[in-house]
Amino acid sequence: MAIDWQQLVRVRERSRTAALDEARRDAEAVALRDAEVARAEAELEARRVSRQALWHGVAEPGRSGLRMDDLRGAASWGRRLDRQITEAGAGAEASRAEAARQQERLVESRARVRRAAAEVQRATEMGERVRAAQRRRQELRLEDLSEESALRVWATGRGKE
Repeated sequence: MAIDWQQLVRVRERSRTAALDEARRDAEAVALRDAEVARAEAELEARRVSRQALWHGVAEPGRSGLRMDDLRGAASWGRRLDRQITEAGAGAEASRAEAARQQERLVESRARVRRAAAEVQRATEMGERVRAAQRRRQELRLEDLSEESALRVWATGRGKE
């Protein structure tokens, strides 16, 4: 069974192209996920700043006397902000975890690209070796035919003497 090396190279090349496309898509997904992580962390930080600003406003120096209603309102709002901070923290953590998984997929995709490129290279090299061996065999056959022809000419010339 003869191997069609050019066909094999084309197949390997298609595989490499598919792996490159997948790696490109994974890289884009990583970039999007990184942006999502940044947004989630910015939201978390904004919630923390809001809570800090709330309590700084309540305990503002120079403010004369605190009313109980002010403290209750601040405490109620502070609890809401604490829940929002907890939710934002969980969202940021989930985004970071998904970003890490996406990064792992990108690393795997890039490894597949490297393997596919190596397969293309091996198929190309094998095809070149086979063609070189065929050329050598053809050259040897031509040499043999040339020698045989020269021997016949010599033998016919010798037979006429």
